[in-house]
Amino acid sequence: MNVWLLPLIAMAAVQAFVGLCLFAIPVIAPQAAPDLGVDPGLLGLYTAVVFTAAIPASLGAGGLIARWGAIRTCQACLLAAAGAALLSASALPIAFLLGALALGFAFGPETPASTQLLSRLTPPEKRPLVFSLRQTGNQFGGMAAGFAVPLLVLSVGWQTSLMIVAGAPPRPGPQSEAGAPRPRGGETPAPCPARDEAPDGGCGAVDGGRWVRRG
Repeated sequence: MNVWLLPLIAMAAVQAFVGLCLFAIPVIAPQAAPDLGVDPGLLGLYTAVVFTAAIPASLGAGGLIARWGAIRTCQACLLAAAGAALLSASALPIAFLLGALALGFAFGPETPASTQLLSRLTPPEKRPLVFSLRQTGNQFGGMAAGFAVPLLVLSVGWQTSLMIVAGAPPRPGPQSEAGAPRPRGGETPAPCPARDEAPDGGCGAVDGGRWVRRG
């Protein structure tokens, strides 16, 4: 086996993951914008912030690689990209902005770090092919975002989709949270009549102009 093959696969996977975290945002934008309280078109600024942050991150990549090494730098990029997705999943506008900054710092050093590693392991005559194959990681990340993320959004919502992208366990739904009411004995509780439904969703009756809960 060629000594550069496994590092090539690993470095392409790094680029694919960072690309997935980046391209997932435009996919979830129509569903995320109402929760963030912004117009969907404004989420285009997310990409602008990412690449603005990537500029100084790229310029400082040489120092990071010299201090940490290529592999540690790639690991830091993976953590930053995952953290960016988790921050964005919080549905807080300020966290969304911080997520864009974190993703920019992941997007900047990943290519120089993988180039430094692969250039040491690849014969000169193979480098054009190896570097071209490595670069396809971005395209695979974009493909994954375009194919998989819409299906996730339709099934579990945009916030849980971003958590899955980041590799974090999804949050429990309202019915599985601690303290949520559960039917006893596997029975499905009967619904309240429409006239007896209290404003908070429980069953009740009107007594002197106020709701009195039943059961």
